[in-house]
Amino acid sequence: MAAPVTLRAALVAASLALLVVGPERSGAAAPAADRFTLGILRRDGIVTPFATFDGKHWSNAWPKPLRHVDDVPVTLGSVPRWWWGRPGPRETWQAWVGPGERVELHVKGADVYDAQCLQQIGLRTDYRSSEPVPGRDAQPYPKDGLAVSPPYPIERIDVMPIPAITPPLVAAFNDAEALAWLDAPKGPVRTLFLPQREAVPIAIEAVYAAGDLSSRVYYFEVVRRYESNAPERIAECAGLTYGAGWFAREGNGPLRKLSFEATITSCDRNGLLYMLPLGGVRADGRLFWIAQWSGWNVEQYNIVEIKPSGTADVLRVFGGGC
Repeated sequence: MAAPVTLRAALVAASLALLVVGPERSGAAAPAADRFTLGILRRDGIVTPFATFDGKHWSNAWPKPLRHVDDVPVTLGSVPRWWWGRPGPRETWQAWVGPGERVELHVKGADVYDAQCLQQIGLRTDYRSSEPVPGRDAQPYPKDGLAVSPPYPIERIDVMPIPAITPPLVAAFNDAEALAWLDAPKGPVRTLFLPQREAVPIAIEAVYAAGDLSSRVYYFEVVRRYESNAPERIAECAGLTYGAGWFAREGNGPLRKLSFEATITSCDRNGLLYMLPLGGVRADGRLFWIAQWSGWNVEQYNIVEIKPSGTADVLRVFGGGC
């Protein structure tokens, strides 16, 4: 199934509940060294580890989703040692799930859950959400927070009001769309609208930001919708370009592009993935954004390093799909 605008709206709503209410910092003391494991906290209380930082590098040893899981560990002690990676078992976690609320999670064992059309093993904890818990078939399944073990400072990522469109954003979108058109298949949108595409306005669908007012990092999701000019289909959507990327701003200065990409797609948005930001981490003198990217039939967890002049995906973990 394609990922329509309704999924985009649902993920923005989840971001509002998950992120805006969080503290700037966790308040927890950092370990002596930057070594910790991150996990995604599902609304049903299951934590799935997906990333470990060893002081320099990110890795993931937790098993990937499978078509069918036959052997599920019953207790924490029965979880295979190699699933944890070098840090070893994590019995206690911390997560932020409400207005300034930091909760401690205790692992009771392991459990299997549906990850789209696949099955995945996570850690069953004593967490109980204050929000209604949906059925197992809800996809992508709601996430209540980012879990970390041992305690480590997590920075919040804000969901921003939709701002006015600025020239740096338009320029970044147009440049990325021009590259995407080179690889786009021939079709009605390419034939009818290529000569005039930059005259079609763009619309911002979501904006996330982190950092203080002196230096902020932003992530934009933007679309340009092309309408049919056939008499019998006037004003109908003929196709669209979806663009997303990172910008920095120092003080009241203009947006400065870090990276931006665009995709030419159909009006049903088939194959698009949308961000659900989870938090920021500063480790080894570097800044990382942690987020879920998901559509109706796939989700993944990415760690993106934010550099002074660009971004880099340092870890991408498959979370389930069809």
